[in-house]
Amino acid sequence: IVEYTYDFYKKSRHICNYIERECLKKIKFNATNFGKIVISLSDVAKEPYINSSKVLCISIPFNRDKYDSCKSQLECREFIIDCINEGLSLIEAKFDIPSKEITLSIKDLKNKNYSNSWLHKKKLDRSRKLKVELACELLINCFQLNLIVYQNDEVIYNEVILETDPDEIAYDYKFKDISIDDEKITITNKSNEILYELLL
Repeated sequence: IVEYTYDFYKKSRHICNYIERECLKKIKFNATNFGKIVISLSDVAKEPYINSSKVLCISIPFNRDKYDSCKSQLECREFIIDCINEGLSLIEAKFDIPSKEITLSIKDLKNKNYSNSWLHKKKLDRSRKLKVELACELLINCFQLNLIVYQNDEVIYNEVILETDPDEIAYDYKFKDISIDDEKITITNKSNEILYELLL
């Protein structure tokens, strides 16, 4: 199963990230005895347990043949959602989890055609009537960071300035802030290093 692990993880992140950000974070879900839920696929299913790091670990059997038979992104997404639902069904009678809210957030993501996008940061330069945005989109196969520049509410620049694996570890540290001076727009990362510059 090892050869499938990271590939499956990457494909699942656009769904799981949406649940975390748009559901669990917004309802401020906080269990008393665990702080995170992890559903893992295994050759042999195990009883759910809470580890020493206060992670609720759920193991479900990995249907390798069904996963390999997924020929489209939609089929792959449906497989991932089935795994999430199966994992949650194993614990909802034993642990206090917001199953209804999670189900609704998955439905909401489906209704958005699986578009998991959010605004990371916005900065205004009123003297030049500029608005600069960093917009994120987490897709099934990659993460993209868009730099969008408006002047007088019209888009004058819109480009992908960063593309990585769909994995928070791969992209999270690579961007943070926007600065605007007389000559350029600068995007910096969490170490205050320059990711991208756009001359004005």
